[in-house]
Amino acid sequence: MEANTWPGEGSGRYSDGKIFTDFFAEYLGFPAAPMTARMAKGKKQYDDSMHGINFAYGGSGMFSTFGPFIDPVHLQIKQFSQMIESGFLSKDLIAESMVLFVVCGNKYTAYGDKHPNDEGILDFVPSVASEIDGSLKAFQALGVKKISITKMLPYGCYPKITSKVNYISCNASENARTILHNKLITDYVTAFKELHPDIEMMMLDFQQAFELSFQGHYDTDDLLLKVMYI
Repeated sequence: MEANTWPGEGSGRYSDGKIFTDFFAEYLGFPAAPMTARMAKGKKQYDDSMHGINFAYGGSGMFSTFGPFIDPVHLQIKQFSQMIESGFLSKDLIAESMVLFVVCGNKYTAYGDKHPNDEGILDFVPSVASEIDGSLKAFQALGVKKISITKMLPYGCYPKITSKVNYISCNASENARTILHNKLITDYVTAFKELHPDIEMMMLDFQQAFELSFQGHYDTDDLLLKVMYI
């Protein structure tokens, strides 16, 4: 399907058009999304024209997903840490910046590929949530003072799942894992905020955004306010 937003053609990203980081950057007032970590390595020092740094890998997750060349989140955080240790990113810059921690469904897709009957999934979801909690603690240890973290979209509504029924309905049992995942994340974030009241936390509720957008009850601005809360 042809994209009607920038870049309008294949660019190696998840979509031929804008992705979430583009919209989030616009919301924060930046003219463009953050520079990728790979491109940043070509610079000697961070500068404001970079609008931040994007450490994400397409297809990555909390654990290994689809191959050895896709860094899981803990290795992305390691790259972040190395940039701080080298002086490329100053501690003052980190203290005044925001981490956008986007958690999607790649780890569950990879798990489903290895376990087609979803055996052990109820144990796997808490392990993912625990790993996310560990990432929050890692950010805190690096001096981060502002974190935005996403809840998952309804996994049972992903095209990979709905394609099995010709895209006419979502899978309720698959969505149940989303509900469990998001509840655990909310619990971890609540506990994290109590331990670290000096850190500003914002949760971006992709699940509610998805549901409300299909109900059509809110315009774009109202929807954004509905799903962003501290």
